[in-house]
Amino acid sequence: MPETIDTEILGLSTDGSGVAKVGGRACFVEGAVPGDKVRIALSDNTGIMRAEHVQILQPSPHRVQHPCPHSDRCHGSVLGSLSYDQQLLHKQELVRRTFSKHIGQVDVLPVVASHQRWHYRNRISLTVWAQDDMLELGFQDQARQIEGIAIRTCELCLEPISELLHIVSAYFRKPVGADLPLPRRLQIHQTSDGVGLLLVFIGKIGKDVVKRWEDILSPLHIPGGIWFASGTKAGVVDHREPVVSSNAQLLLTHWLEHEVELHPAAFCQVNEGAANLVLRKIQELASNSHFRQIWDLYGGFGSLGLAAAGTQVPVAVFEVSGFAANTAQALAQQLGNFQLTFVQGDLLKTFPPRAGRLTGDDLLILDPPRSGVHPNILKTILQSKTRDLIYLSCNPARLGRDLALLASGEFRALEIQPFDFFPQTSSQEVLVRLRRT
Repeated sequence: MPETIDTEILGLSTDGSGVAKVGGRACFVEGAVPGDKVRIALSDNTGIMRAEHVQILQPSPHRVQHPCPHSDRCHGSVLGSLSYDQQLLHKQELVRRTFSKHIGQVDVLPVVASHQRWHYRNRISLTVWAQDDMLELGFQDQARQIEGIAIRTCELCLEPISELLHIVSAYFRKPVGADLPLPRRLQIHQTSDGVGLLLVFIGKIGKDVVKRWEDILSPLHIPGGIWFASGTKAGVVDHREPVVSSNAQLLLTHWLEHEVELHPAAFCQVNEGAANLVLRKIQELASNSHFRQIWDLYGGFGSLGLAAAGTQVPVAVFEVSGFAANTAQALAQQLGNFQLTFVQGDLLKTFPPRAGRLTGDDLLILDPPRSGVHPNILKTILQSKTRDLIYLSCNPARLGRDLALLASGEFRALEIQPFDFFPQTSSQEVLVRLRRT
């Protein structure tokens, strides 16, 4: 029998697990929230100490009822049992603690709350797999995992998306032939005509595969239509291959008060309300300066760059995928900015040859993927004449690493502002304003 210990949860880890102290060591307790008094059995792992068989002896005063029926299995809303005000406090502390490992003690502003705490996602991406000769649809719990955790609904999504998820997951529960190519990933998103689908297959897809899946899904009468894409083993769309449309509409999102239609394989923030708070913050920061040009790296459809540029300042958007190009140009014209340049391609090839044009009067914006900014791009930035930089990140650990490198080139963080783009989850977005001293 494993040893049981009674203890109290003192904080949260970066993955949302509760943290207790056992014998002077941190012990990670899944499903517990700060303030819980628990009885735990320690795992046999001699490395990271984790608890098993958690029994809550006295619930935390900050514990709330989790609304999701899958919360005992699905980690998609791991903080859903913690009151929202406490989520924000702990996220602020996690940013401060993470940054201290890279750049020392810094002031981190309180996390800006999301207006929507549930039902905020304008799309959801799910793993597809076969189990017992039937299709399953669910949340991928771990990277490189083939199967996932089957779900029938999601409290994080806009209600029409959650409703279609329920319909599709029930419809999928039928025998499938062994020769049927399965999509690696299925995305449900909002369109102007209602919800739509994007199916991503591993490798190139032929017309026969598209036709078979059109026939399979036709009884559902998807109002926003269906897109079919080739992709990687991880389910990432291969932007070099064409994406096939079956009466499909573009994804609908909002940029401040403007409706924006975007290719469903392009990047956009899933929490429009929280993203718009960042846009207004960038507008505020840029309005206090008179920048000559805006450089928007990892720019998507130019959302951040156009917020900084307004109508008069030229903006160059650097993006690896061409899926967002038309949206960027359309939004710029809608705003009255006719000085947008969209530079498509690998940033390592497109940015360094142009970096010599950066001046001390320009603003450089970085919004990289979770992996952070490539070291060679940071090196190019340090060698440039740019002085003002805004960095938006969904990975505080990688952001801290990059801030340390930028500090070696005399860039100093003037403001660190977290935003809660992902309520009920352990993820968050952090905006940092830097200036070269």
